[in-house]
Parts: sequence; C-alpha cells; structure tokens
Amino acid sequence: MFPYHFTGHDGTECLLRPLDDDDGDALADFFDSLGDSTRQLFGPHPLTAAHSKLVCETIDTDSADRFVLIRAQSIIGYFILEYAPAPHEGHRYQALGIKLDPTVDPLLAPCISDPFQSLGYASLVMDYFIQYGRAIKLRSFVLMGGTQAGNALARHFYQKHGFEAFTIFQTDVENIDMRLLL
Repeated sequence: MFPYHFTGHDGTECLLRPLDDDDGDALADFFDSLGDSTRQLFGPHPLTAAHSKLVCETIDTDSADRFVLIRAQSIIGYFILEYAPAPHEGHRYQALGIKLDPTVDPLLAPCISDPFQSLGYASLVMDYFIQYGRAIKLRSFVLMGGTQAGNALARHFYQKHGFEAFTIFQTDVENIDMRLLL
C-alpha cells in the first residue's frame, strides 16, 4: 500500500512513504522547520537533527512504523504508528474498561509542517491511514499522548475522521485521550 501518490487540493503531487534510513538530513530539515506552536503540540520525541539521525539509523529495529509526506522533494509531514506498549496510555484506557493491545491498537502521532497545516494534506493522509489500518486488520488508532484540550482545531480534525474523545488528563497542559475504532 506504500508508497502512496496523491494530488493535494492545491494540485501539487505528493508522496506518502515509509521513512528510509537515508532520510536523516531531510527529517532534520523538517524538524528544524517546525514553528514553536507546532513544537508545543507535537512532541513524541526530541525534534532535533541528532534525533532524526538516530530514528533513521535504528529504523530496522524500531517498534514503530514511521512515514513521511513528500511535496516538491521536501518532507512536509511525519507520522508515527507505534506498536510498543505504552503504560501511561494503557492505564488511562484500562480505567475505562478498554484493554489496548499495541499490536492492533497502535499509537498514532501525526505532524504536518506549519505552512501546510489546514490545507487538506493531513485529511488526505488520515483517510489513507484509515484505509491502511483496516487493510492490515488493526482494531484502532490511539492518539499518542492524546491531543491538547485547548487545541480546538486538532480536536475537530480528529472528530471529523471518527476519533472519539475519552479521558481528560493533565501533564503540563490539559489533554484529551482520543481513539478511532477501525
């Protein structure tokens, strides 16, 4: 199912594909391009050049599937499907009577670079990830770390794609757990 070629709403050709071990520099450029507001909302790991190299060097032993969205030969999106157990996520859902199995309920962490947010790219990718998840028999996507309660745009985006809100929890900000049954 990958790579996936599509045309953005602006007519630009795009490519969604798995992250390659030689994407370190391009991923570092993507991380460097993220604005402060995006960095505050997306933090699955350090967003540094050093970490981009580490992610690419360990791709063959990683518990996550990582994908990049390419437009005009630049990475404009980065997406993680994490299949390792996440105790903090699991405990919150367990309290609701939901037992997550990371092999069929991976954590999802999506990010689109600032200039391309609200232009439909994330929706096109999410629609494809939903098809992909169903094709490989996943049960659900669980938002990694939930979404920040104050981020109404993200909450609306996820709800539009069928995610359901669950527990509200506190880190340094208020967050909402969200899950999409496939």
